[in-house]
Amino acid sequence: MSLSQRLSEYIAAAFTGIWIQSHEHHDALVEIARMCKDNKWPPAIWDIDRGLQSNGQAAAGTSDPLAAIRTLPSLASKDSSALLVLPNFHRLLQSTEIIQTLARQIQEGKNSRTFVVVLSPVVQIPLELEKAFVVIEHDLPDRQPPNDPAPARSPAYRHPALAAMDLASVVHEMHMSILAISHYFIITCKQKCIFDEFLRPPVCQAG
Repeated sequence: MSLSQRLSEYIAAAFTGIWIQSHEHHDALVEIARMCKDNKWPPAIWDIDRGLQSNGQAAAGTSDPLAAIRTLPSLASKDSSALLVLPNFHRLLQSTEIIQTLARQIQEGKNSRTFVVVLSPVVQIPLELEKAFVVIEHDLPDRQPPNDPAPARSPAYRHPALAAMDLASVVHEMHMSILAISHYFIITCKQKCIFDEFLRPPVCQAG
């Protein structure tokens, strides 16, 4: 299941705090933007470098993370949800004020259909917000070129030792093993007979 499909399910279930663990932020943002476009949801992205961007337009005076979080309710409408994506926001979660503002917004989002989405390579959720977020792992994309399909795996892939031997070699090895086992049993039986003969009590003959 793709990231956008899992994200859609959590949004439909009204999980207003979503933490996406991803090492490919560009790919994750592309999927999120596609999902928002398909559902006609206004997306907004905030990062420390560019501030708040909504519908591809930069909003003035939103370099402050608190201001960006407080702007989220104004992005939603009665008939639509709104998402605020926060890349690498785990770096800012040492602030008590940010934690409190985020907790309040996530709680109020259940009524306003607004969703806070943290995009981070690690899961570092403060204790105060642990129950407010659900975690989604974004799998790494398959980098296999589309015109260069991966070769099918043959039995030789799983058994390289057997693949290196031809059928005659396998039969020879089996034959030698059988001979060795047979030889072992013959020697063992002979030794047992000699041992039994040694332990057998002598027969006394009547005088």
